[in-house]
Formats: sequence, structure tokens, C-alpha cells
Amino acid sequence: MAEKKPIPSKFHYTFNLRDVSKVFQGLLQASPYQMRDKDQIAKLWVHETSRIFRDRLINNEDRRWFNESCIELLQGKFSLRSSWVSYEELFEKKPILFSDVLRIENDHPEYEEILDKEKLIKLLKNKQDDYNYEF
Repeated sequence: MAEKKPIPSKFHYTFNLRDVSKVFQGLLQASPYQMRDKDQIAKLWVHETSRIFRDRLINNEDRRWFNESCIELLQGKFSLRSSWVSYEELFEKKPILFSDVLRIENDHPEYEEILDKEKLIKLLKNKQDDYNYEF
């Protein structure tokens, strides 16, 4: 696997242990009973690594490299052969997203996979309307 090194146009491609620790912080936000199987943990890992590393990449070529590296790691290190472990499923058809906003009214919001994006959009619009009404 090739590395992405910083160059003048991509000077921010410097990653360190703080970035790795952010991935682990994200993984630890989910409660153990929500992680039913290794597929669920792998999806959370994809979300967190994408959030920390992929979001800093500046062009489609680098993002595609990252996506393909994720697929390679899922199939190799995670030993996953599930139908969702494909480039199209993960990064085009139905990108993985985790958040704790769906149950924000609870005392302990749960960090969970967002399966219904329409529900998320509706919730966020309602919260924005509430905020705009108050201020």
C-alpha cells in the first residue's frame, strides 16, 4: 500500500498518534451491547477512520485511494467477506454514518448507526427550526 506524504499542495497530510487516538475515542463512544457482531464494529471503524482521515483528503484521487485501502483492510485484517464490504456499498450507494443525535432527548444519547437518513434530516431540520424560533 502506498503512503500519502505531505507535499506543498498537501501540507496537511501529516497524521500522528493524536489522529489515531481520535479513532479510538470514536470507537469507544458506542456501547458494547450495540456492537452485536464484527460487521457492526467494522462499520463503526470505517465511519471513524473516514471522519478522521478521509475528510482531510483534498481530491477525489486521494479519497478513492483511502476508500480502496479501507476495503482492502476490511477484507484482509478484519476477514470480512460480507456483501456490504464493497466499494459501491460503502462509499457510493449507502455510506456509513454513526451519530448520537437520533436520541438526543435521552439522558444518555446512544452513538449508533444512522440507517434512516430521511429521519435524520427531518430531526435536524426540526432542531434548526426550534433554534431559529428561540433566537
